Amino acid sequence: MERQRLQQQQAPWSPASSSGAAAQGTSSFKDAVFNAINVLLGVGVLSSPFSLRSSGWLIGGPLFVFFTLVTNHTAKLLGKCLDYQEGMTTETQLTIMAFLLIMPSMWTTHMSMLSYFSILGILSSFFCLYAIFFVGFATDTEAPGYVSGSLLDPQPVQVIGDLERIPLAIGLTMVAFGGHSVFPSICSSMANKEDYPRVLNVSYFIVGIVYGAIELAGYLMYGEATQKEITLNLIASYPGVLTQMVVWTIALNPMSKIAITLHPVALALEEFLLSPNQKRAAARNKPSKTLVFYRAFIRTTLGMGALCCAMFVPHFARVTSFLGAFFAMLVSVFLPCVCYLKLFSHRLSKGEIALNTGLAGLSIILMFFGTLASFLSPAD
Repeated sequence: MERQRLQQQQAPWSPASSSGAAAQGTSSFKDAVFNAINVLLGVGVLSSPFSLRSSGWLIGGPLFVFFTLVTNHTAKLLGKCLDYQEGMTTETQLTIMAFLLIMPSMWTTHMSMLSYFSILGILSSFFCLYAIFFVGFATDTEAPGYVSGSLLDPQPVQVIGDLERIPLAIGLTMVAFGGHSVFPSICSSMANKEDYPRVLNVSYFIVGIVYGAIELAGYLMYGEATQKEITLNLIASYPGVLTQMVVWTIALNPMSKIAITLHPVALALEEFLLSPNQKRAAARNKPSKTLVFYRAFIRTTLGMGALCCAMFVPHFARVTSFLGAFFAMLVSVFLPCVCYLKLFSHRLSKGEIALNTGLAGLSIILMFFGTLASFLSPAD
């Protein structure tokens, strides 16, 4: 018994153990699904119709399906990399008001608790989906001044978009699937980690339906008039309480997901900043008052950084495209493939090596053209 106590005291600290999710997590299958869906249902809800307008349905449709399948595959690769060695884990006034509302959710270190915030984000995305279809079927096409906004009278759409805009769709589509930095935390926190691939399949199936429906419906309703954020079209074509509610509920989306998105960043900072004694206390899940303060300080600082970005970085379409083309492509495709090949190449078949090497190489090409397009392509 004494030997076991000493081993526990000397156990190496890891980000997972610091979050209370050591070798055995506490999150259920339902918690993990809520968190995964919430991570994936983000700004893509707003930008996906504009992405389809930029590329045309012949390119945009297959591109969406391709990124869905590839990022589902690479998310599973991350789970396998996580199992490689035990203990290996992750990787204006209204704005200020939103920041103050968000902050309490960021102080928790337990992923199972964050799943309750995830429900809020998921509901806001589904309400946006409902509003788009409601407006699409409720808009009176016989009303004076009617131009667009009805699914019963769809607008002309392009088979292939403007050549100068097509690369922009790479980042705008990929940003919807940039949740891989959080997936290791979700996997580590699960009580039954064998359910992780099933969590991904269920989450991606639901997210794919939501994104696909919003993307297609929004583009059919507004055609070449589709704006960078679909909510701008909704407000202009169907002003009223419903569309105002959509704007406010969409504002809930980042409020619900910023805590889970910054969670792995906070864990990495804890690993770097905490003293050996604090790490041992965290491994025993008996944090001191000083450790609790450090955790709150780290997460508050990260939240303030997100606040500054929201206030001072404009150009939604360009920023979204850049985030998708560069960061999401890097974190969600290239790095998982390279990591998996590095750890398991000696036991993989030639087909698996070729597949993941090809995906890593393709991601570099798409990253280059997508990043370039986010600065040079027309974003209106």
